[in-house]
Amino acid sequence: MMPVYKDSGRNSWFVQLNMTDFTGSHKSIKKRGFATKSEADAYEKKLKKRYGSVASLSISEFYPIFMEDLANGLRPSSLRTRKYCFENFILPTLGGYYLREITPDIIHEWQKNLSSTGLAASTLQQINTSFSSLFRHAMRYYRFSFNPVQEAGTHLKR
Repeated sequence: MMPVYKDSGRNSWFVQLNMTDFTGSHKSIKKRGFATKSEADAYEKKLKKRYGSVASLSISEFYPIFMEDLANGLRPSSLRTRKYCFENFILPTLGGYYLREITPDIIHEWQKNLSSTGLAASTLQQINTSFSSLFRHAMRYYRFSFNPVQEAGTHLKR
């Protein structure tokens, strides 16, 4: 557990995290100025969730981290599209799964169910691409091991 410290000189609390990023280099993150220990503890939990193993997070827990990371790199319309896909088609059915639990078989079943909803092929492809981008992001920035959506392939109607 990452300790929370009292800074008696400033009469506040601070949190310090030592981590290894995706390139293998060691980093130290320090945040000062919390008025209460409970605020510092809450920030500690946020840091641990963000920099800990994403494999132990559910899709619903990783989704806000993913969207926060994308916020500066995508146009507002692209963010709206991603949000729509996740909140209407991905999170309601797969949000409870942990990232490590998702297999290509689960993805294939999900794709078959999605294909039977009557959505246009382009919409189905956009939903699939949005879900795959979550796993690509986890692989690139959080050292997740594989992309089950890519391994499952596209089994959507054309």
